[in-house]
Amino acid sequence: MRKGLAGSLFVVVLLVAAVLASCTPKATPAPQPSAPATPSATAAPRTTPAVGAEDAAWNKVVEAAKKEGKLNFYNWYFTEGRGGRALQQAFESKYGIKLDAIQGRGAEFTERLKTEKRIGQMVADVVEGSSLHLENMRLAGLLTPTTDIPVMREKDAWHMAPNFHNKEANYLNYQRMFLTMFMNTNLVKPGEEPKGLTDLLDPKWKGKLLISDPVVSEIASRFVLYIQQKRLPDDFPARLGRQELLFDPSTPGVALKLAQGNASIAVLLATLDVSNLVAEGAPLRVLDTKEGVMVDALSMGAVNNGPHPNAAKVFLNYILSPDGQKLIASKSLSYPVRKGITANVPPAMQLEPANPLLIDPAAVEFVAKAFRDKQLVAALKPK
Repeated sequence: MRKGLAGSLFVVVLLVAAVLASCTPKATPAPQPSAPATPSATAAPRTTPAVGAEDAAWNKVVEAAKKEGKLNFYNWYFTEGRGGRALQQAFESKYGIKLDAIQGRGAEFTERLKTEKRIGQMVADVVEGSSLHLENMRLAGLLTPTTDIPVMREKDAWHMAPNFHNKEANYLNYQRMFLTMFMNTNLVKPGEEPKGLTDLLDPKWKGKLLISDPVVSEIASRFVLYIQQKRLPDDFPARLGRQELLFDPSTPGVALKLAQGNASIAVLLATLDVSNLVAEGAPLRVLDTKEGVMVDALSMGAVNNGPHPNAAKVFLNYILSPDGQKLIASKSLSYPVRKGITANVPPAMQLEPANPLLIDPAAVEFVAKAFRDKQLVAALKPK
């Protein structure tokens, strides 16, 4: 009995010891030297990056623009070709902002905006035109600075900085353009084309030259810069005016008449006015100019006290973004201001000027102030 009881007690003691051992906390191992961390099979939760103050402010502008829901756009060239339509559709799709484009000429829009300002009822939000017309609008206090849009933070992204002509960014360059001569290849034989503007004074070109009407266009003031820089003689406009010039109120109209064979040569026409016609098979070719080819820009500006100020900023930022600039290069067949984007320009339009004449900020202001020189207008269009 005692032996049996003792055996039973021994078994109970063993069981209790086993239970206690299982309940006792294990000793913590001594720390080992640290080793490179091995990635865990379960990814750690990502931390959302903090939004900078500038980005947060811009997001508010975009949201406010979407609430405005509309943009009134006075334009000269934008709705002329396929590029404008593609940009309009892409912008409306991206932001849900309706773009109402109203086409006209820069001089007309300057007077229209002055009237809107005078009666205190601004209609336009953004206006487009050459740098000369936009400079006149700036001088009249019709445009507002847009230095706060995101693209303006990019410093090395440009062939021509958006605010090259106007550091306060009252207007922004969005397309580069060359102003030079063009010929109708059906009417001018190879080798007989003029090599420069002074060649147009030859009697053989009398009655065969097309030019935009100096009464409503800026063509007269363009000659001012050539004269001021001693590239043309002072009496050149008067001598050219005696060549029985043919006129059209708009530069696109000049390009179309040249394509239709109404003249042999067009004078100081912009490349962007001709690209679409050339792409469609028109018999036109760009010509270099020994006195210098003007290198200028097509620009846009936000109207001061426009009804949709946030939508205006969003639109300008989009036009200068990589997406907007790619559409300009591919659809408008013109030269973007942003680097890294190839211009889709037809071969007959390709030009590397031997003697470029850059329209720098000082030149823009100088020529803009000469825009209304009635003597020059009368010289080119004698009665």
